[in-house]
Amino acid sequence: VIFQNVARNLSYEFIAGYGPDSSVTDHNAIDLDQKIIEAQVAKLTESSFDLAKKVYMEGGHSKSYAKLTITNGVSADCGDKTLVSGIDNSGVEVVGKVYKSSTSPASEVWVQYQTNDVQASYVGCQVGALAATGDHKTSG
Repeated sequence: VIFQNVARNLSYEFIAGYGPDSSVTDHNAIDLDQKIIEAQVAKLTESSFDLAKKVYMEGGHSKSYAKLTITNGVSADCGDKTLVSGIDNSGVEVVGKVYKSSTSPASEVWVQYQTNDVQASYVGCQVGALAATGDHKTSG
């Protein structure tokens, strides 16, 4: 048997002393949402509490996704985990997989961005509720 173009990772970055057996960078990124929530709560204003709640409810670092609307009359008929790609505003290819297909209208496609195994650079786009706090990242 010959395997071509197969990436195999024998170990992953440790997280607070724990060595995971699979890639958990996207799940681990919830700590970054927690950091933003704490910073907003520490401001002790009504608007910062609202922003903290928005980050809590909508996230931003973990499960980074784009919600696309199809406007040309074609329905988006693809199931969860279908790989898709596109080009961002700077001309760089962006790769992801379809997410929430069974609960989305036919004119919508939710795409979860592809992640890697390095926590510092696991995904290029982090928006969600972070746009309201100014902590968003859209480079990829």
